[in-house]
Amino acid sequence: MNTCILLGTVCNVSKKIESDLEIVLKSLSYFDSVKIFLVESDSSDSTIDVLESIKSKNLNFNYISLGHLRNDFPDRIERIRFSRNEYIHYIRSLNAIEMPDYVIVADLDGMNGKLTEKAIQSCFVRSDWDAVFSNQRGGYYDILALRHDIWQPADYNLELAWYRSLVNPKRSNYLGFYESLRLRLDYDRARRLAIYRKMLRFEITQPWIEVNSAFGGIGIYKPEVFLKYDYSSDFESSSGSSEHVSLHSKMRRDGLKLFINPSFINGGWNTYNINRFLLIRQTRQLMWNSKSMSKALGFMRKLFQKS
Repeated sequence: MNTCILLGTVCNVSKKIESDLEIVLKSLSYFDSVKIFLVESDSSDSTIDVLESIKSKNLNFNYISLGHLRNDFPDRIERIRFSRNEYIHYIRSLNAIEMPDYVIVADLDGMNGKLTEKAIQSCFVRSDWDAVFSNQRGGYYDILALRHDIWQPADYNLELAWYRSLVNPKRSNYLGFYESLRLRLDYDRARRLAIYRKMLRFEITQPWIEVNSAFGGIGIYKPEVFLKYDYSSDFESSSGSSEHVSLHSKMRRDGLKLFINPSFINGGWNTYNINRFLLIRQTRQLMWNSKSMSKALGFMRKLFQKS
């Protein structure tokens, strides 16, 4: 029997979790048996109610809620790191009979909308891997989790900080239109160089790309990985670095093989890789600034009303 377990962390997914889970489970019909274990934390919507409803209808579904972690882990990545280690504890609690043939880690927040059984099957045309990760038709987007000797050798945040340090804003209390435009484009160029130009598009017919780390919304692992390694920080992970990098760097030190499979398509354009286009980036930035200004003005109005 060919079995797998689907793992993930969730927060405020009450509106998406059922439809996303349906898509992922349909693609996993390649397997004879699929069990699910999710780790929830910090939800302010009805996520737990929805998880309870799913559990009552699916005997292979289970979850744990960690409550509110924000006070203990103000940093979002550290919260996720802690939550992911919880499902590793779960895997390690399984006995030999319950241990699956494969472990699948997936985001259930809309990033796997194009996943199909064919994409899953494409990961098993070869067996010389310990982990294999997805690709997106709009361009591989998960640069934070990516490590590759040439493509992305280090944390992009370090690179972004260096590019930004080269920007030389005019020392003045007032910037004219052209100076403001130039400054905006200089900072945009820093993000493009550090992040968006690296969101490469791979045709599904291209060879697999061996990496030191990746993710992209879903990954398939040999179960032995989680019996030996976890997401805890290590000396190769910089502050704020992806928890995936922490896990994968340990695997790579022991010679394990990780790949991006170009045929393992789980999405097209998304909220990240759409930013490859300058017009989209600038439009979204203007919209964000407008919303921020509106919130600030609303806050000031309330203060004046109370005074």
